[in-house]
Amino acid sequence: MLQRKRNAARNIDMTALILTAVAVAAAANISLVAFVADRLTPTTSTSTVTAGELVLVNDNAPEALKLAA
Repeated sequence: MLQRKRNAARNIDMTALILTAVAVAAAANISLVAFVADRLTPTTSTSTVTAGELVLVNDNAPEALKLAA
């Protein structure tokens, strides 16, 4: 029985195609997650506090930081 010889160039082409498909899928997934996170993030919220407000209520913060805030 005769066996076919493997075509090395074909194997490399398929590997490159699969790796490209995986990279495109990963990029699309990252873009989708960033888009959904951006859409779900509230634009204005009363519960958002600034770093200065956190320093003011933190009893362990040095006085210089409290004065700077």
